Amino acid sequence: MTDSLDCPAAQWTALLLAGGQSKRMGTDKRHLVSDSFEGRSLMEHTAHLMGALCAERFVLVASDQEADLPSGFTALADRTPGQGPLPAICNALEQLQTPLALILPVDMPCLTDASVRAWMRSFEKHSECPAQFLLDSEQRPTFPLLVRQEFRTSLAAELESGQVRLFQGLRAAGAAALTPVRQQTPSTNPNPFLNLNQPADLERLESENKPSQP
Repeated sequence: MTDSLDCPAAQWTALLLAGGQSKRMGTDKRHLVSDSFEGRSLMEHTAHLMGALCAERFVLVASDQEADLPSGFTALADRTPGQGPLPAICNALEQLQTPLALILPVDMPCLTDASVRAWMRSFEKHSECPAQFLLDSEQRPTFPLLVRQEFRTSLAAELESGQVRLFQGLRAAGAAALTPVRQQTPSTNPNPFLNLNQPADLERLESENKPSQP
């Protein structure tokens, strides 16, 4: 048996979170286009990554948004708009037809296929873990979020108790936090957990990716 993950993996569903209001960015970040995304829009870039890894694919959009979908993805409307990602994720898990799901927001363009694939493979092996999210270099919780189908039951119970904070709710429902193994990588590599929340974040990413002048 190999430790590699055959992709797109039939046992995995991609859930792409694309229903945010992009208030801090000042424009709909889903449609931002940059050379840092290989000329794609931000949503297309993230969908390309997830589509290569998961056989089933959904994109979560706000109920009042047009379903401007990446190829191969089916729209799921947020039934609780304005209440944050936790209830949206819980509702989306109702549609899950596979035992496992990979959940990513639209605004993390620096994640790599190799890293996400390795986290998925590791999660498959640890069947005792119902869900898992990552910790960045400063020990802050972040995506990717990896879940098993049955995790929805405990997550729904947390929502019913009044929990709305994303990672606090995930922890309370039984999700584990994973600290990635530190690797010696060149300082020019972008932070893999970078979130594009405001224009300065995109400017910094483009500056880091700009070829050095001879």
